[in-house]
Amino acid sequence: MTRVSNGIFETSVIRYSQYAGTEYDLSIFVDYTYHPAQPGCTYRRNGDPGYPPEPSWVEIRKAHDYEGVPVTLARRELDDIEQQIIDKEES
Repeated sequence: MTRVSNGIFETSVIRYSQYAGTEYDLSIFVDYTYHPAQPGCTYRRNGDPGYPPEPSWVEIRKAHDYEGVPVTLARRELDDIEQQIIDKEES
C-alpha cells in the first residue's frame, strides 16, 4: 500500500497584465498532499459486500510565488496542476 505524501511542486501559469496589455508567465510553488489510489474489494472475507476503488487525488494547500505572495488560481489551472502532480507522483 502506497502512502500519502506531501511536497512542493514548481510550475508556471499564464497571467494577463491590464497595464501592459500582454501575457506573462508567473512561476509559482504549490504546497500539496498526494493521496494515492486505493484498490477496491468485491467481497470481504466474511462475504459482506466490498467497496469500490478510489482514484488518486491531490489536495492543494497553498499556491504562492517565489516571494511567498499567495496566488489565486482558476478552477481550470487547479485541475491542470493537480493532474501534473498526479503524473509526477505516479511516474
